[in-house]
Amino acid sequence: MGAYIKCVLEKAKCTAEGRILKSHITDALQTGCSKCTLAQRGGMRKVIHHLIKEENEAWKE
Repeated sequence: MGAYIKCVLEKAKCTAEGRILKSHITDALQTGCSKCTLAQRGGMRKVIHHLIKEENEAWKE
């Protein structure tokens, strides 16, 4: 499990980048990324797709 995943799941301390990812992914999941730019939406889709496909156990958490 990577450092960013641990950060988002609150299993480890977050780096500055991890905190940004955590806030964006939380918004993306709760509001459909309503506050995201088009580029951020695309990035969140990629991250979520990766989690579902490659980090499925972490995604389930």
